[in-house]
Amino acid sequence: MQFRLKKIGSLSFVALACISSHVLADDHEHRAHGSHEHGAANIDLVLEGNELAFDWMSPAANLLGFEHQAKNDEQKQKLAEVASLLAQPKHILVLPDAAGCKVTEHNIDSELFTMNLSPEKHNDKHHDDEHHDGEHHDDEHHDSEHHDGEHHDGEHHDGEHHDDKHHEDEHQDAHSDVTVSYHFECANPDEISSLSFSLFDHFSLTEKVQIQGIINSQQMAKTLTPKDHSLTW
Repeated sequence: MQFRLKKIGSLSFVALACISSHVLADDHEHRAHGSHEHGAANIDLVLEGNELAFDWMSPAANLLGFEHQAKNDEQKQKLAEVASLLAQPKHILVLPDAAGCKVTEHNIDSELFTMNLSPEKHNDKHHDDEHHDGEHHDDEHHDSEHHDGEHHDGEHHDGEHHDDKHHEDEHQDAHSDVTVSYHFECANPDEISSLSFSLFDHFSLTEKVQIQGIINSQQMAKTLTPKDHSLTW
């Protein structure tokens, strides 16, 4: 498995992540074939010079309590609340004020958030639904005026539609992961001698996080828990 740090930030920083990937190859290869485990998550992190970046990879259930498309207002509200939390890195990682770190990039990579929080996509879907409903109405009108035999064909297609909906629902209930990426630039990176992860305070379904990365060219790894959530060097 290769180092999975998102390609955000400067080219030199991305190059560092790519170069360091072979150092962590064995452990990454093991994790790549691991199972989707609720309660567990992974963080890949790089701190070099004045740049800090990390990916937090987690089953969606750890953040949301579910792993399918939001099906009701309560679940949609939960998605919005989690997105708001993730938009503020302090809910994930606590950095010393003296380091002067500022977030330059932030990204949530998950279809669950994209599908449910994008108004453009929702409007497009609504428009498409209206368009298809109109076509369906015209087809019904045409069938009623002409061939009675086509009514049976319509029933056959309805059966196919039901099967497609069934498979779609099964797909929505499948496992789903979320990758949250952050990139910081720090005015005084020497002030950072440890990292404390506050994510356990806000996402109580997360029980452990396997963190690994490169800190000032040195490889580090640790399993974080709610009681032991700091990385020190």
